[in-house]
Amino acid sequence: MDATVPIESRRINIVDADGRVRLALFNAEEMPDVIQGGVAYPGRRQGDRMAGLMFYDAHGNECGGLIFGSTETKEGHIEQGLSLTFDAFQQDQVVQVFSVDEAGERRFGVRMVDRPARPLREDLERWPEILGMPDGPAKDAAIAQLHEGHAQRVFLGRESDGTAEMRLHDGTGQVRIRLAVAEDGHSRLEFLDAEGKVVYRLPPDLPESDPRSGSAG
Repeated sequence: MDATVPIESRRINIVDADGRVRLALFNAEEMPDVIQGGVAYPGRRQGDRMAGLMFYDAHGNECGGLIFGSTETKEGHIEQGLSLTFDAFQQDQVVQVFSVDEAGERRFGVRMVDRPARPLREDLERWPEILGMPDGPAKDAAIAQLHEGHAQRVFLGRESDGTAEMRLHDGTGQVRIRLAVAEDGHSRLEFLDAEGKVVYRLPPDLPESDPRSGSAG
């Protein structure tokens, strides 16, 4: 009688003929460092205890992955997270499918994000220098510069209050259109300006004080 023999390992790398890693399968203790251009950048995932898969392109860049994990808090609540991401070339994730449970509150959906044209490794190499700067305007400006070009553009999902929502953002990350249906069936469509103020709403008579009018987040 044939018996199935499981393969047990803390981490498995799938490599090309030249030895370049293309896929990493890992447990919660062996999550790989961020890798760009074949260079590892340690410390960027310190404390993350997530198992999963990491994808790499033919140039040695991380280009997405599937991670998942759960923990129990001191209060006995279970927190669970799952995320499937796809990265832009030499950059961070531009598409994310996620599900999060935190103390009984559940959020899940899809995010789409703009990324700058500069390679991610440039920011990774600058980050230790910025961390070492004294607190003040110069450090704040350097951090703001790293954030330039990064902006969420689309969110589609369910929020923790049960609302199904779609948000469309402009190039700065500001919400400009929001469509939402609450758990009780009430719905709204809102258009916002660059400061996050609602300039047009359907139904038009929904007052700002009504919780269904939402926020600009």
